[in-house]
Amino acid sequence: MKVLLDTNALVSSLLQPLGPSGQIVARWRARDFRLVVSPDTLTELADVLHRSHIITKHSVREKDIQNFLRLLRTRAQVAPGARVLDVIPDDPKDNHVLAAALETYCDYIVSGDRHLLDIRKYQGIQIVTPREFLTLLLV
Repeated sequence: MKVLLDTNALVSSLLQPLGPSGQIVARWRARDFRLVVSPDTLTELADVLHRSHIITKHSVREKDIQNFLRLLRTRAQVAPGARVLDVIPDDPKDNHVLAAALETYCDYIVSGDRHLLDIRKYQGIQIVTPREFLTLLLV
């Protein structure tokens, strides 16, 4: 099974390792499924994790950020990023998520983003929250 985790799920996984997103990443590390990320997600993830309020509030160390990004770049499948879609008019910056999932033949997109979750299913790809996906993994 191939799963694309959106930026918000990846951020949550690092900041709250015991939460649903953190448990999903732990299951990926245990090789329960194949993880996909988009190039834009990796860029956005680095930007978000370097925000001063994130570093201060969650005591995130630069070493932790770099290790997490390295893990994703080396163990996750990084989508080519060549496909361009215009499906989400209310938040066009989320289109890269759908495009990456299509490029890599994902089964699921895991996100907390309402613009994606409102779609629920796109060309056979189910779009679910971290909690919903964790429930699917535990079945």
